[in-house]
Amino acid sequence: MKKWEAVALQEFSQWFIMDVDDDREWIFTDMTLGTFMQPLKDTKEYWIFFVEMIYKLYKCDLIEFPDGEFPIRMLVGTKNLEEFYSNSIEEFCYLLANRFEYRKNDYAHEPYIYPKERYRELITKYENDMDYISVWYINPNKIDEEIENFKVNENFVNEIEKIFEESGVEWKDKEKFLGKEKIIK
Repeated sequence: MKKWEAVALQEFSQWFIMDVDDDREWIFTDMTLGTFMQPLKDTKEYWIFFVEMIYKLYKCDLIEFPDGEFPIRMLVGTKNLEEFYSNSIEEFCYLLANRFEYRKNDYAHEPYIYPKERYRELITKYENDMDYISVWYINPNKIDEEIENFKVNENFVNEIEKIFEESGVEWKDKEKFLGKEKIIK
């Protein structure tokens, strides 16, 4: 895994820990898809990485969507809602991967993403040893420097990679959802 990928994995895993309760304990919350996909760099490579992570985390039973539904209702770049319904995580990721060009003017009824118990346990296990980069307060011209100096929690990343490998969703072929041509009206 590239360093920026490990940084991104660690970063968005921490997005699930968004608040603390009265006893100063972490509260695991849901996030909208748009909140989840907050790349450190605004490039297609980062976008595809986040799409692939949604796919892999879902396939490994680490995240879920409301009411057990597949994520649906991406309304980006179209007026026809029916074009963006999806019946599988593969269909959804294909649609999402191809939305890169519309990412800056998206409007969507975005699905929520919930961390499942196994993912929550992993995040909790390593949370005290995870660095964090705030995408809101960082100078975009210093992203590469921040990534270079970032301390990746290798144990956390290795455990997630092991789950992916055991489930047959290895870290490869990130652009598999971009292989087909599809006309979007």
